[in-house]
Amino acid sequence: MDPTQIKKIQAMKRYRRHQFLYNFYFYSLITLTCILFCSIPLLLPYFASPLREFFIVCVPSFVSALLDSTFLFIVGNLIIVVLIVNSRVFSSKSSSSTSDVYYDEFINSRVERQIQRPQAPTSKFMKAREMEEQASEYADVREGEVEEENADGEEGEVGLASDSDELSKRADVFIARVNEQRKLELSLLQCSSFGE
Repeated sequence: MDPTQIKKIQAMKRYRRHQFLYNFYFYSLITLTCILFCSIPLLLPYFASPLREFFIVCVPSFVSALLDSTFLFIVGNLIIVVLIVNSRVFSSKSSSSTSDVYYDEFINSRVERQIQRPQAPTSKFMKAREMEEQASEYADVREGEVEEENADGEEGEVGLASDSDELSKRADVFIARVNEQRKLELSLLQCSSFGE
């Protein structure tokens, strides 16, 4: 068997044993309490008459006082007042607290997402460097081709001007993308270091 399964089985046995002991103690206490309560009138006769008097005389008069219409009217109105006051207090607190809760949840999810992706900026950074190196190699190769065309004649000069303009535009766009990517990676690294 797998060691983890053995540990699970042992934990389940311990839990069952603990649960059995807990149930045993709980039900034993209930049984003893019931036995003691039921045996009081039998064991102590002088307690029996006051208990009978309490249950036969005092409890019914107390119940009739509770069921009186004026008492029920006062209690009902007090409950309504308490509910109204609580609803006003909680409604003013809940509107601000729910917005705070949603805002905190939003911030926490953003921070967690940024912390979960700490490796991505480094790989993107490496890709950006590779792309930059490839672009510089491509630019060197293109310049070499343009120079060869220049040696052929005037036809190369017209092609050189349009090729160099296109190449410089592409290089500018590429450099702008690389700079933007580096700024993004720097901000992500700062956020992840801030979260730690």
